[in-house]
Amino acid sequence: MSLYKELTKENCKDFKNFDYKEFKCKCGEKYCNGYPVAFSYDLASNLQKIRDYFKKALVITSPLRCKQHNKNSGGVSDSKHLKGWACDFYISGVSASELMKYVKTLPYFRYT
Repeated sequence: MSLYKELTKENCKDFKNFDYKEFKCKCGEKYCNGYPVAFSYDLASNLQKIRDYFKKALVITSPLRCKQHNKNSGGVSDSKHLKGWACDFYISGVSASELMKYVKTLPYFRYT
């Protein structure tokens, strides 16, 4: 059993700016079915909060990763991407420091 609420195709509809497929592994189903584990619902909720706060598109660049895609991407062997607990993203026109200042106010985030 998971320690966190899992994002599903159904409950992803709670987030007006995201589609479930945006959280899919970027291996193109070469190494997995796209969803090797469930993505964190709480993380998706925070991504929506970030999107709402900045009122700009949030582009997800690296959501879930299967083991092989993580390895190919240079990810560490215990990457949170492998558990559905990490997501790389950017917002065009928002600096990393400005983004981090807001992101650090949200629950469930840890930064490296």
